[in-house]
Amino acid sequence: MSEDLNKILQSPNKQVHKATGVLSRLFRQILFDIGVDPLTWDKLMLRYLNDPTNGIPSNDNSKRSSARGNLNKALGKPTMSWKMFITALRFLKPESVEFELKLTWKNKKTTVHRTTIQLIDVSHDDDE
Repeated sequence: MSEDLNKILQSPNKQVHKATGVLSRLFRQILFDIGVDPLTWDKLMLRYLNDPTNGIPSNDNSKRSSARGNLNKALGKPTMSWKMFITALRFLKPESVEFELKLTWKNKKTTVHRTTIQLIDVSHDDDE
């Protein structure tokens, strides 16, 4: 695990305030809200590495180690791309994700926009 990520996971508030990007801040808030600590992180990582849908060969320790290191490094950064945020959510493995955006306009009108993304195929999920 990267030093930065270890500090995040050991921190009582997951260093949410140190994330400079919105998506990274949101990911750290999720880690805080669901109580992810280093032990939980290791279990999530093992599950992620063993999930064949992630394309990491189970019989190649070098590729598994590289995938683990790259993911730990990326998820510990203070900013995150949309692609990495979706990977981060897949790492946590919720069944689905609903994004809601509430916009307030100059005329004080508020609009709400939602979309839901299915992250796992629940009919084939045998983990839980």
